[in-house]
Amino acid sequence: MKIGIGSFHLWNQNQILCIISEIYRYWINILERLFGIAKKYDIVTMSGLADGVDQLCHSYSIDEKIPTIAVLGTWIWWYLKSKNRNLLEKIADSWWLILSEYKLLSWPTSYSFPQRNRLIAGLADLLFLPEAWEQSWSLITAKFAFEMHKPIYGVSNWIFSSASEGLNKLIGEWKIQMITDFDQMMKKHFKIVNFDDGGKTAEMKWLNEVEIKILNIISKKSWSDLNDLTNDSGLGLNDIMLYLTTLEMQWLVYQESPGIYQKG
Repeated sequence: MKIGIGSFHLWNQNQILCIISEIYRYWINILERLFGIAKKYDIVTMSGLADGVDQLCHSYSIDEKIPTIAVLGTWIWWYLKSKNRNLLEKIADSWWLILSEYKLLSWPTSYSFPQRNRLIAGLADLLFLPEAWEQSWSLITAKFAFEMHKPIYGVSNWIFSSASEGLNKLIGEWKIQMITDFDQMMKKHFKIVNFDDGGKTAEMKWLNEVEIKILNIISKKSWSDLNDLTNDSGLGLNDIMLYLTTLEMQWLVYQESPGIYQKG
């Protein structure tokens, strides 16, 4: 399942520069807490690559090896000429998704980013807003998600900050559910797929029992050849080759030399 994380435009709001470090630390604490729990669950994060929460969402996802989708408000060429190029490269290097509905040489317009938020709301199974100005693009995403009957969550926030006005208003109107326990919220919507098994190979959602067995066989040694794998697994050579191909495609194993496999 996919969780969309709303954005805010912290750097363009001069009126809160005097409290920027305090508020920004608060948002970082929220996201650190969320991602510390989220890495145990079957999720894909999605955001709009904007300054602030969006970029933190993608960065924390990369750090925790959580698949992430960057939905762009214009075509990628515009971003490749900006300071966001490095983050896009990290997402691409992780084999995750950069998505845009705009033509190759399109430039941003006043309506392209709200349209981008429509995609985020439509693709996400759940929307989380750490913060939102009263006229922010995040509230546009929340409006689309509300109309699509998607669950929307927020957190208690600074009542003296204009950056909290939109979010607090929607919480007050019962259009957003307030989170008091991140783990409880995640359990309600997502399945647990990772666990600490004392340093052994973690179980992953996209692997079946046989693939996990083969991966564990390879993990126990510095390398395994086809004879080891057929003998230890009890499978025929054709079946072993099929499963190894699937694991190679997911970068979980690789051939150190022909017929010699190591963990990826």
